[in-house]
Amino acid sequence: MAKTGTGFPGQIQARDPDTNEPVDIYGDSTSGASNVALWVWNGTTFEKYMPSDSLGGYKISDQDQSGSTRYYGFVDKSGNWYIQQWDQNADTFRYKAGTSGYTTNWTGRAGLTYDYFYNEF
Repeated sequence: MAKTGTGFPGQIQARDPDTNEPVDIYGDSTSGASNVALWVWNGTTFEKYMPSDSLGGYKISDQDQSGSTRYYGFVDKSGNWYIQQWDQNADTFRYKAGTSGYTTNWTGRAGLTYDYFYNEF
C-alpha cells in the first residue's frame, strides 16, 4: 500500500544499506533538483533518511606519498581525525583514529600502530 503525504510525490522500493531491510522511500525535490531529500515511512510518520557513513564529515588534510607506504590524514570540524596507511607492497589499507592531537599524530605517523577499519571505527 502506497503512503502519500504533502511534499512526498514519489515512492520507490529500496533496501536499507545497513540492515538490508526493505523500506519505502519518498523523494522531495520541491526546493529544486540540487536540494533533494529522501524520506522513509517508519509506520507512523516520515523520517529523513540519513545514511550511516560516519566518515562523511572528514576532509583530507595531509598526505605523504614519498615512499612505498603512503599516508593520508583526515580531520573533521570537531577535531576528530584518522590517518589511512596504504602499504603499496602488501596492497593493504590500515587506519589509526583519534579525537584530538591530530598534528602530533600526523608528525609521528610512521611510528603509529594501524589496524583494520572495523577495529578503528
